Amino acid sequence: MKERYNYIDYSKAFAILLVITGHICLFCINRGNVNNADNMRIYSWLTVFQMPLFFFLSGIVIKHKDYSIKETIKHLYKKTRQLLVPFFLFGTIFTLFIHQGFCEFITPVMKQGYWYLLVLFELYLIYYFFNPISLLCKSKMFSFVVDLIFIVLLYSMLQLLNKGVDLNSSCWQNYLSLIQVKRYAPFFFVAIFLRKYDAVNTLSIINILC
Repeated sequence: MKERYNYIDYSKAFAILLVITGHICLFCINRGNVNNADNMRIYSWLTVFQMPLFFFLSGIVIKHKDYSIKETIKHLYKKTRQLLVPFFLFGTIFTLFIHQGFCEFITPVMKQGYWYLLVLFELYLIYYFFNPISLLCKSKMFSFVVDLIFIVLLYSMLQLLNKGVDLNSSCWQNYLSLIQVKRYAPFFFVAIFLRKYDAVNTLSIINILC
């Protein structure tokens, strides 16, 4: 168990290094010009999997257990301090530093690059809402099917909420960066369910269905 956690920690550190490298390519080398950055092979390669890997690893460290209401509130408070406070604090400071206002920070989908903190918090909210429902399933097989249906329904709902939304417009979907939630929710929740069914160790669908 300890070795597995060390492996996950090393993987998270590797994912963070990939994200930093991608930002260096975009903002330092190409001065924020996405078109120029896309022409760099290393940047194109990194953008394929750096954030999916980050959200996958964020999900796989979550312990699937029956939280009481008090414990859930405690965990949400902790995630608020870890994610939302840095999101608003550093995001706003950075936006003001580049001579823009709060609206220019909160309105765009990318949130000056701080979108991942907001999106990760929203994914935790969804998880804490769904977790008690999932725990009602006594059969492992039935629980697995319910979890699979949940992922499909969640992705479909996010698809509908983002349908026809202009990413440059000022709307509540962009305030919440829902396009990013839709993009990375499958990686986050697949990782949670792999951990839940102990498939991280076995890597065998047989153990899930037994």
